[in-house]
Amino acid sequence: MMTVHVESGRHPAALRHWFPAAEPDPFYDESVLTALYGDGWLSVVIEEDGHALRHAFAASAIGTTGLLDIEPLVGYAGPLATSDAPAEFLSAALKRYSALCRENGIVAELIRFNPLLRNHRPLDGLTPDLVLAEPKPVIYLAIQRERQQQMSGYPRPTRNMVRTGYRSARVAVLDKATSAWSQFERLYDRTLEATTAAAHWQLAPDVWARLRHHPRFALIGAVQEDRLVAGALSLTSSSTWYYFLAAGVREPDARRGVGNAVVHEIGLAAAREGAPWLALGGGTTGSMTDSLFAFKNSFGGEVVPFTVGRFTHDRAEHGALLETAERGNRTVSGSALFLRYRLAPAYAAGRMVPVPIRPLAGRAT
Repeated sequence: MMTVHVESGRHPAALRHWFPAAEPDPFYDESVLTALYGDGWLSVVIEEDGHALRHAFAASAIGTTGLLDIEPLVGYAGPLATSDAPAEFLSAALKRYSALCRENGIVAELIRFNPLLRNHRPLDGLTPDLVLAEPKPVIYLAIQRERQQQMSGYPRPTRNMVRTGYRSARVAVLDKATSAWSQFERLYDRTLEATTAAAHWQLAPDVWARLRHHPRFALIGAVQEDRLVAGALSLTSSSTWYYFLAAGVREPDARRGVGNAVVHEIGLAAAREGAPWLALGGGTTGSMTDSLFAFKNSFGGEVVPFTVGRFTHDRAEHGALLETAERGNRTVSGSALFLRYRLAPAYAAGRMVPVPIRPLAGRAT
C-alpha cells in the first residue's frame, strides 16, 4: 500500500528512514529551504514495498485565480528516489504526487533538476505530464586545496583579470552584520534594474533577512574605499558551494576584474572548508555564446548539462490558463517559458512568493 507523508517547513520523519545519509546537496537541507521560503515549503515522502520518493517545494498563487503553481527561487534539486526504486514504483509515486498537487489547486510545476545528481534520468518517460527541456550548460569549477593551484587552473586572461581585481579592491568574505550587507542589497537591486530583469527576481525583505542571518550563506565582495563595487552570495556546504545573486557597479573602471576576483575568493573560501566543487551556474539563455555564461566559462571549469522539467498536475486548468494568457498576446504565445502563462499581466502576481498550504502539514495518507 502506498503511503504519503507531508510536512510543512520541515522534512517528515519518514525521510530519514529512507534517506539516512547526509543531504546530497545543500538545496535539500531543511534550514536552507526555510531560509529561501520561510515556513511556506512542503516536504513529501512517498513509500511503498521497500521503495521511496522524496520531494520538497513551495507553491505560489497565480494572480487572483485561486490556483497555484511551483517554481523554485534558486538552486538545483528535484525529486530523489531510493537507489533501487523500479520504474513501476516511480511511475505510481509520480501519479500519486501529482494527484496530491491537483487536489490542492497546484496546476503545474517547474523542476530544476540537480546537474550532478542527474536525478531527472530515472523519471524520464514515466509520464507524459513530465516534459523535460533540452539541457542548458552550467559551469562547475573544481576546487584546488592550494591557493596557487586554484589560480594556475584558470586560462591566462582570467588570471590577469583576477589579479587586476585584487589590485583595485579589497576582496574578502565580508561580515554580514556590517553595512556591507545593506550595500549588497542595494547593489543587487540596481543590477537587476540595469539588466531589465523581471520583477519576480527581486527578493522580498523577509527573504533578505533570512539569508543574512543564515550561517550557510556567505557574502563575498570587493570593496574600494568602503564602497562595495562587486559582490555575490555563496551557499556553502561540505560538497558544493554555490555562486549566485551576483551584483556589481556599472562603471567600467571601478568594475574591471573585481567580478573575477570575487569568484576566485569564493573558490579560496570553499577550499578552506574542503568543498570539492564551486557551482557557478549558467547564462541567461541556453547558448554557449551567452555573455554571462562566457564569463563563468572563462574560469576553465567543467561544462555540465542542466535539465529543467515541467510537471503538469492539472491539464484542464493548465490549458485554460494558457488559452486565456495567449489570447491576443504574442509575448505569451511566442515564449519558450515552461510556465509561460505567467507572462500575462493577470497571472504575473504572486510568482515565486510562497503560499503555505496548511491543511497538508502533518499529513500521512
